[in-house]
Amino acid sequence: MSEDIVKFIRRRDYKYIKELGRGGCGKTVLLYDDVIEQHFVCKKFEPEDPGLKEELYPGFMNEIRLMHQAYHPNCVRIFGYHIEPQHHIGYIIMEYVEGETVDKYIRLNRDAFESVFRQTVAAFRHLEDNSILHRDLRNTNILVRNDGTVKVIDLGFGKSVKTETDFKKSVSLNWPFTWPAEFLDQTYDFRTEVYAVGKLFLLIMKEEALLENGLEPVIRRMCAENPAHRLSSFAGVQLALDKSNMGVPHFTEEELGVYRGFADGLTNCLIGIEYECEYITDMSTIIGRLEATYEGCMLEEETPVYSIAKCFVTEGALKVLAKRAFSVSNLRYFLELIKSRDAEGQRIVLANVHSRLDGVSRFQDDEIPF
Repeated sequence: MSEDIVKFIRRRDYKYIKELGRGGCGKTVLLYDDVIEQHFVCKKFEPEDPGLKEELYPGFMNEIRLMHQAYHPNCVRIFGYHIEPQHHIGYIIMEYVEGETVDKYIRLNRDAFESVFRQTVAAFRHLEDNSILHRDLRNTNILVRNDGTVKVIDLGFGKSVKTETDFKKSVSLNWPFTWPAEFLDQTYDFRTEVYAVGKLFLLIMKEEALLENGLEPVIRRMCAENPAHRLSSFAGVQLALDKSNMGVPHFTEEELGVYRGFADGLTNCLIGIEYECEYITDMSTIIGRLEATYEGCMLEEETPVYSIAKCFVTEGALKVLAKRAFSVSNLRYFLELIKSRDAEGQRIVLANVHSRLDGVSRFQDDEIPF
């Protein structure tokens, strides 16, 4: 070959279901793939003013790049894209989130407030860790699926931060709350994102009369108009949540050792997880799979790591290190740990396992023709 180009000839067709919405840069529609029986959302680049296509197209390309970086259980997933830069044409195929906006979901599920808040913070912590500013924080861009899973959507105004000059404010926001003090200096940074998320959830707390919630002190620290008095990062918000007196279950040093031995054994054996895979979030399913795995290897010293990984990740193209196995005793101790905890304790253990898995490399196994 004269050029190192991999050419794909595969084409996929979808069934059009309905239009979901329109914006200044295009529209989104709901599609159905009858081969794998799944719905997808397609975002088409189609500015209201055709004369702005060339000017706005780099922003559309930027959104594609950021979505590929923002791989997290609480961020909407991208499955593919099609672009024709010479004609300023483009489509993004992404996950369909069947649910409600964050405020409406909490209105209908008041007991879910803490879970929704923590998941939202986790999503923005992930964006922060990848130097991505969302810059369009509003209730309609934080969705909650019917099963309670938060999905942050729409990186159309997103920005990758590489230098200090990237924090210069370059968007005008239609927020339903007071602007923070740093806007006077034309600054928009991660402290601003903390402020916006805090203000959004404080507004929901007021509207739904949830101000006695144990999360209120942390949320109010996020909402300080002066950034010098504010929690300055989502990492800091998570630390404040861990340190606050909100009845978070206590784990003994022995229990921490059990968890860490299990998590280390799992993640150290994994080479990668395919992008198509998703985390399993139902604890009864996870415990059932772990029990079945243990019964099948309880007389052995080791078991293949794949049998453990599939208890937490949907079965797909998991890749593992060759000739590396998982300690059966670590499995037994971990199973005893999670079965001994209440629902909140199990949630915390599972959240930490998912955080460990977030650090495993992702790969795309998409019928590469060689």
